[in-house]
Parts: sequence; structure tokens; C-alpha cells
Amino acid sequence: MKIGSIGFAALMLAVGLIYENMALNMPRGTLAYPGPGLFPLIIGLFMIAMALGCLVQEFLPRKRANAPAGSPAPIEAPAAPASRPP
Repeated sequence: MKIGSIGFAALMLAVGLIYENMALNMPRGTLAYPGPGLFPLIIGLFMIAMALGCLVQEFLPRKRANAPAGSPAPIEAPAAPASRPP
């Protein structure tokens, strides 16, 4: 968990909430006849969802790999060819 990642996600969440608040004050129209506020509404919801996803990802425990980070993957030896009876 990095403070920078959490701070950036929180900042994007705040920007998304402000953007969504402004979009809610615009006429949305309908899906058949969209108004000028429909697209900003969708973009604001997308920003909020992505910021929440980043925050959740930062707070969930991460799986640990068996090998230390930066080490190469183990190389498997090729299988020996099957011997045929004479």
C-alpha cells in the first residue's frame, strides 16, 4: 500500500464527485433525445467507479509470490525423448 496511490485515488474521487455534482445540475434528457448533461453524468460516474476501484485495490491484501520480486522464472528442463525398443 502506497500513500501516493491512495492520495491520487482520493483526489480522483473528489474530482469525480465535484464533476458529478455539476453534471446533475444540467438537463439530461432521455436516451432517445440526450441533453447536454447526459455525457458528463456518465463520465462522472465512470470517474467515481474507477477511483473507488483503485482505493479498494490498495486496501485489499496482495498475494505473495513464491519467488522474490525481480528474480527470473525457473527454467524447466526439456523432457527426455522416449526410447524405443530395438
